[in-house]
Amino acid sequence: MNTTTDPTQALLDLYCQELKLPGLRKAAPAVAREPAEANQSHAAFLVACLAQELTSRREHRLSVQRMIDNPLRNMSDHTLKAAIDGAYSFQEDQQRLLDRGSITEDEWFINLHTYLSSYYLAATNPRGQSGHGGDEVRYRYTQEMVLPALHKSGAFIDIGCANGYLLEKLVEWTSPRGISLEVYGLDISPEMIKLARHRLPLWTDRFYVGNALFWRPPRRYDFVCVRELNYVPRQRRRQLFEHLLLECVSTGGRLILGPRTEERSIPGIEDEVRAWGYPPTGLAEKPHQEHAQLVRRLFWFSAPQA
Repeated sequence: MNTTTDPTQALLDLYCQELKLPGLRKAAPAVAREPAEANQSHAAFLVACLAQELTSRREHRLSVQRMIDNPLRNMSDHTLKAAIDGAYSFQEDQQRLLDRGSITEDEWFINLHTYLSSYYLAATNPRGQSGHGGDEVRYRYTQEMVLPALHKSGAFIDIGCANGYLLEKLVEWTSPRGISLEVYGLDISPEMIKLARHRLPLWTDRFYVGNALFWRPPRRYDFVCVRELNYVPRQRRRQLFEHLLLECVSTGGRLILGPRTEERSIPGIEDEVRAWGYPPTGLAEKPHQEHAQLVRRLFWFSAPQA
């Protein structure tokens, strides 16, 4: 409708824009039509507009309160899991294909590495190329959760290191704390390791291409860090955990699991690993920056004594 020739529409635009009535904008056609059809005055039209705005704001307040009272009820299971893990849908699809025999385990690994590599390599900054979508403040908020697990200087390897950005930042963050890290990285993707070596040429010989489940390390490490166990099919998760803890961590060292996102009220990976007979040695936890019902958690596990 042309606002220069229709005074009713012109007033509507004024109320929406100048008086900042956001709730009115959504219901604008009906609010404009009804007073005009009843041949109401502009004063009556304004009353109708304000009534619509009041209703809209009341509904918004009730919606917010419902979210506060029971946030999980207002998020679908899929939405919640996607907030926990951005690759959730892809991984679930691959697991279903594997379970029914449509793909082999080798194809599962190929598909995962292709999916993640294409996603990471499309990013335009080092954080994105390491799998993090936020800015530097958000990145540090989450990734510095590794620091409490570092109780001494030593060799540190990142399993699923991507472009090596976490290793670079950990060296920067630990130096003022008097901790010296000799850093290494492993990734299943040759493309990501090529990028890591290009970015960090002084550490070229410390980056390895390999499948963490089967990789035989050339040495043991004081700290072995893996963000999650979803780098392998569901039925292989315990095997990956035990391989890293028992065959890659040196005596007196730690396996670090996380940081990962979990529901605040549910133990998550902790219960799963405890059921395997490995209670965590320590835990770091932070609130999620966007979702009150979620938390960031990181666990560490001491290597068994030789």
